[in-house]
Amino acid sequence: MIEHADDEHPWSTAPVRDGEPITGSCDHCEWYAVADSYAVMVKRYQDHLRDAHPDAWLRA
Repeated sequence: MIEHADDEHPWSTAPVRDGEPITGSCDHCEWYAVADSYAVMVKRYQDHLRDAHPDAWLRA
């Protein structure tokens, strides 16, 4: 997992072509990740929220 500051919204609305990585970031901190599928990215983001921001995870 790659971690760095990123001001973009966690989920891109741009279409993703087959084989292109999916990126995600956290609105609450500098967490950033790259995954090879949307399902993997959702799991990583939910795991991050649950571990690092439990109040936000409960609201999600």
